[in-house]
Amino acid sequence: MVLPGFAWGDGFSGDRLLRVDGRIAASPEDPGAYWQRADLRRETGDFSGALEDLGRAAELAPGSPSTAILRARVYLDSGQALAALEVLEPVARREGSLAEVQRLRAESLLRLDRPGAAAEAFSMAIEARPGAGPALYLARARAQVEAGVGAWPEALAGLDAGIAQMGPVPGLVREAIEIEISMGQIDHALERISRASAESGRRETWLEWRGQILENAGRSGEALEAYQDAMGELLETPSSTRSSPAMQALEYRLGQSLEKLSLASQGKGD
Repeated sequence: MVLPGFAWGDGFSGDRLLRVDGRIAASPEDPGAYWQRADLRRETGDFSGALEDLGRAAELAPGSPSTAILRARVYLDSGQALAALEVLEPVARREGSLAEVQRLRAESLLRLDRPGAAAEAFSMAIEARPGAGPALYLARARAQVEAGVGAWPEALAGLDAGIAQMGPVPGLVREAIEIEISMGQIDHALERISRASAESGRRETWLEWRGQILENAGRSGEALEAYQDAMGELLETPSSTRSSPAMQALEYRLGQSLEKLSLASQGKGD
């Protein structure tokens, strides 16, 4: 939901606050102007000023979900998760189809150490926002993981639903792999890495991860092959790419892993 009167994308500055002050002076009965100034004040940590503006907006537009949403954001930013939830619950009962209300409810519930309820709220946010981006799917999965082992299969199924809708988004794929590893489904995780590697233009990092999983599973021979494949991919990249700090760090890690496993293999041979 886009709140009325907001000017997104140009960053905070004192000039913006002066402009909205002028807007309020010109149209003191416009609730959108107070929403806008409240959000600017929230960004700078002026929480009391933001709440004052929202109080005025509530008088001008009674029952508006925009006021409740902004008030919840102020409370969350100021570390008052319970107050945020108390503001959101009545709005959720009236207008449960507002994705931002459910997302903020989920954030509040997470901070109150209620991950199971947070996961349900994230699901409502996803249902309310067709074409929701990966962030909501990822947040729901992490809440489900936090809720306990019993919710891990549901977390994995939710990630797969997101992948089916949006394609192999790296963040979703990585989270699914982590869950499969935690569940002891090593071969499933390796299959997922193989698919991701085949679809990626940069295979070396996926291959390194494959090697790490195999090494941790005690499958040293396969791990050595994976590290060798990763190093081969890396050495084929242009020198300009390989000179980046990230690629240099990867090359160092792969070298260390190859040396360690090669020495271990020689030791067994002796």
